[in-house]
Amino acid sequence: MKFMKLGSKPDTFQADGKCIRYVISDLATDVTIIVGEVKFHLHKFPLMSKSNRLQKLVLKASEENSDEIDMVDFPGGPKAFEICAKFCYGMTVTLNAYNVVAARCAAEYLEMTEDVDRGNLIFKIEVFINSSILRSWKDSIIVLQTTKSLLPWSENLKIVGRCIDSIASKTSVDPANVTWSYTYNRKLLAPEIIVKGGMKYQEKIESVPKDWWVEDVCELEIFLYKRVMTAVKSKGRMDGAIIGEALKTYAVRWLPDSVDALISDVHSWRNKLLVETIVCLLPSDKGVSCSCSFLLKLLKVAILVGVDDSAREDLMNRISLKLHEASVKDLLIPARSPQTTIYDVGMVHSIVNQCMINKKCSQDLDLGKNDVGCTDFVLGHGSLLSVGKVIDGYLEEIARDPNLSLASFIDLARSIPEFARPVHDGLYKAIDMYLKEHLSLTKAERKELCSLMDVKKLTMDASMHAAQNDRLPLRVVVQVLFFEQVRASAGVQSLKNNPRDASRSTTNTEEEWEKTAAEDCNSIKKQMNQTKIKESEFPKNGKFLKKDSRNSKSGMQLLPSRSRRIFDKLWVVGKGHGENKSSETSGSSQSPTSMVLVEGRAKSRAAILNRPSALNALTASMAARLKRLYESWEENPDIGFVLMKGNGRAFCSGVDTVAPHRLLNEGKVYECKRFFETLYKFVYLQGTYLKPHVAILDGITMGCGGGISLPGMFRLVTDKTVFSHPETQLGFHPDAGASFYLSRLPGYLGEYLALTGDKLNGVEMIACGLATHYCLNARLAWIEERLGNLMNDDPAVIDSSLAQYGDLVYPDRSSILRRIETIDKCFSHDTVEEIIDSLLKTLISQENEAAGAYDDWCKTVLRKMKEASPLSLKVTLRSIREGRFQSLDQCLAREYRISLAWISKSVSNDFTEGVRARLVDKDFAPKWYPASLEEVSKDMVEYYFTPLGELEPELVLPTSLREPYI
Repeated sequence: MKFMKLGSKPDTFQADGKCIRYVISDLATDVTIIVGEVKFHLHKFPLMSKSNRLQKLVLKASEENSDEIDMVDFPGGPKAFEICAKFCYGMTVTLNAYNVVAARCAAEYLEMTEDVDRGNLIFKIEVFINSSILRSWKDSIIVLQTTKSLLPWSENLKIVGRCIDSIASKTSVDPANVTWSYTYNRKLLAPEIIVKGGMKYQEKIESVPKDWWVEDVCELEIFLYKRVMTAVKSKGRMDGAIIGEALKTYAVRWLPDSVDALISDVHSWRNKLLVETIVCLLPSDKGVSCSCSFLLKLLKVAILVGVDDSAREDLMNRISLKLHEASVKDLLIPARSPQTTIYDVGMVHSIVNQCMINKKCSQDLDLGKNDVGCTDFVLGHGSLLSVGKVIDGYLEEIARDPNLSLASFIDLARSIPEFARPVHDGLYKAIDMYLKEHLSLTKAERKELCSLMDVKKLTMDASMHAAQNDRLPLRVVVQVLFFEQVRASAGVQSLKNNPRDASRSTTNTEEEWEKTAAEDCNSIKKQMNQTKIKESEFPKNGKFLKKDSRNSKSGMQLLPSRSRRIFDKLWVVGKGHGENKSSETSGSSQSPTSMVLVEGRAKSRAAILNRPSALNALTASMAARLKRLYESWEENPDIGFVLMKGNGRAFCSGVDTVAPHRLLNEGKVYECKRFFETLYKFVYLQGTYLKPHVAILDGITMGCGGGISLPGMFRLVTDKTVFSHPETQLGFHPDAGASFYLSRLPGYLGEYLALTGDKLNGVEMIACGLATHYCLNARLAWIEERLGNLMNDDPAVIDSSLAQYGDLVYPDRSSILRRIETIDKCFSHDTVEEIIDSLLKTLISQENEAAGAYDDWCKTVLRKMKEASPLSLKVTLRSIREGRFQSLDQCLAREYRISLAWISKSVSNDFTEGVRARLVDKDFAPKWYPASLEEVSKDMVEYYFTPLGELEPELVLPTSLREPYI
């Protein structure tokens, strides 16, 4: 901060209480000047020698035989007058950015000009302001802030205007030439180390970012801020994006977080003025420089504080230009009275309509009825595809509102043109949600609602769901089944005609399937005509008629019930066509419905993992099917509780890691990401399930097998149960919620299990709290039978049923839990190196009778950790430690980042190498990188915990709807 010292004499001003100030001098004071509530006892001569106004006032007081002068409305008050008085006495006075404006205004009031005395106070202050203050960035802002309390003096003296011009000019300076300090420092942190291909690179960052000034000017009051930003814009040298960022920062700085504070009587006027000012200052590019998220949040606040219609319409127009960047959450604008809906659907509809008008006005489009024109439009206008996608998501969200009228839903859905919605999955979800929440719809209304979607534009997953959806009209289900039959027939015919392309055809995109179906449409026209069903052909009981059962093999058979069996028939395309290969990531030939079976009993449903030959290893389609089933069961009032179990000798051996290994080698990283996203969302659903859940962990339970079962309410284990987390041996990390439940085990048992991959049996799982009930495998059938006959979903009743055939057991003498003290001693250290060092010391120090047993255990643990990936060990240890203080959703979000970092291979390819060595080639000789713990740097480990960037969204979990575990 700049400062200026005036005068050389010592300061002899003294105070007598709060209201009296006097000068220590051999001469008695002869005048009393009153400024505000303070009386100054001073001498006439020094004051009159510098101030023209005091000369006049002293003469007037002498004529009135008075020694008191009352200074009314003195700018700056007593402190400013004292500065001027000290200057008159020649005493030392320090001027700085905080008091210079007050001193300048006071000097002007006292008329301390050059006419009275050369080198007077006004002259010196002006020199200081022009030569120092206005050349300093921070001092200019401070001085501008102090001008508010000194209006209109500061304005008349042009101090306000000069400061604003100084600030605006400095914002336009090339950042490379910025040498002064400033508040904004987020981008001035130490550069991060990026590891790519084993090489370290230092991230290049700018020493001074282009938006370096935005936070400092945020300290200004709204009136001054508006003038500064107007001046910045008038310079014409500032990029609109930076102006948008500045406005966003100011809004975040001054707008309160809570709705109550926004609309409170105390601050409502100020908040309204603030919003209207920000809208007024938005760049002239109609919001292109501002993010759509910011504009929508600003619109929500504008509605709450009651800004005028012109400002609201301006915001809506700007949002319509950026609608393709919006998220569903941002579009959820709360409705205001007298609206009865939860959200303001009409406003969003207006924004969408304006968006479509803008597109038509900005582009010379020839949208004829031919398909080519539409295709060209879609390829060249991805923004409209994004608009269609976000509005479908918005429709799904507002469909939950019981007060939303059918007309409003349909009107908004139809506002999106067909070419902007090439896939109808999102629209189908929205329609399904509306049907679910509005059970009173008539048959005609349901038909009108479902007419919005085109079943030919549904993907395979959506078709699978629609075929089993009891809420859809029967005609729509028939259309779905028929088109899937056509699509499957076309695909098999393609395999038959082009055997070389068999592997490629199994992974066709939805558009390729539709193209194939269209090309083969003529060849199966007769079959289509034969399977068309008219309303008159439906008997009253709703069953389908089969006119010619002998020829049914060439066509589609519809069974008497709209159950899962209808869809299973869809894939039977006749003899002689060969096996229908699946594009399932696991490479399994089983369909998703056969890999996860459903068993229905009185008040329960059971999901049965059915890949016994693969130890029920989880695939992408299995995770997706489990998620869909659990969501539907939770919403079904007839289902009281849910079970999960596995067929064969395993409950679930974890993720089918061979499939991701193959996909990563083929460069299909996106499919792996989608699998992890689906899996983790199911784990969160399991952990926040609203109905009692029973997981029967009979047999091998490894990796994510724990994640899909342990977060539930009841976990039943048997004498056949074997539990472990061997991920570090595969160059991966314990995921699917493992860092949540392992970190909550007694002592440091979780770290031990995660780093070594050691096994626990059913008794040990009971003892450490991973399981809730135990029974012998021979009695398992009795428990399942009792659960199946329950007509009550009370958790207490389920608990007693599980305990009825249970056994009271304790860990034997050889159990790892007997060594819990040693585990805590060794695995409580902060680093993997310290843990290994502690194990080595324990190995050497064993000199008692049990030394041999301890030696074997220590050697086994050290061998397992030596065989594991060094990088995996360090990442896993940190993950478990962070999980101790995080909720389930936070653990899953962190594990998602770590998993994506593993499959990206940005730092290491240990995951694919570990799977290759142990599960594919089975040479059991993985070549880890880095090869040792010493080579694993902190930057490498940090990379796995770094938040994902803008191009890679974080894992989004419904935490606002489903409260996570702590």
